[in-house]
Amino acid sequence: PSFPDTVHVVYVARGGAVWSGATGSLVQSVHRATANVRHAAGAACAPRLRFHVLTEGASYADVRNASDLLGEGVRVHESSDATLLARLSPLGRAYLRHPLLRGKAHLYTAPKLFAYELLPRSVDRAIMLDFDQLVLRPLCELHDAFGSALARPGRELVVVGYAHEQQNEYAIRHGISHGATSNGGVAVHELRRMRVQGGYAELLRKALATGLGEL
Repeated sequence: PSFPDTVHVVYVARGGAVWSGATGSLVQSVHRATANVRHAAGAACAPRLRFHVLTEGASYADVRNASDLLGEGVRVHESSDATLLARLSPLGRAYLRHPLLRGKAHLYTAPKLFAYELLPRSVDRAIMLDFDQLVLRPLCELHDAFGSALARPGRELVVVGYAHEQQNEYAIRHGISHGATSNGGVAVHELRRMRVQGGYAELLRKALATGLGEL
């Protein structure tokens, strides 16, 4: 079941080499990541946690069959290209097929951008994490603080928040100042607003029209 205070944590694990910084099977990576989040959550937050893993092929079956190891609250979603193309809107399919979104961007970025179409409608807000993130505090704090921030006047159209990039590799690579970049491996998506408001989809359409230059 999903309740208003449920904290949904989402991992995207498509393709072969998908677990940056991790070793072993996807089951082992999911086990390590969820155990880390649960440990950091503490007794008050842990019961609120639900985990979603978007993966494909043999990894989908492996995670689905590992419920005894992973425990309750871990749901796996089949997310092969064929499945995504069948479920995504025309805009989502255009992103998945875009020639600039190849490799890692094809595997991760496109599904993350359209998580509001792929996850169950009962998931109103999702914390998107990469497997190489070490969680040190309860994710309930992030979930609740983001909700409180969205409730403030003037933030009715805010639908996503990203963590600041803490290392300068990307800034150097793209010639921008350190601190001006965001880390796509730590994000909060307000899925309910994305579904009912047209602003987010319109931004994605504009980015598509400019060759993803405004993405």
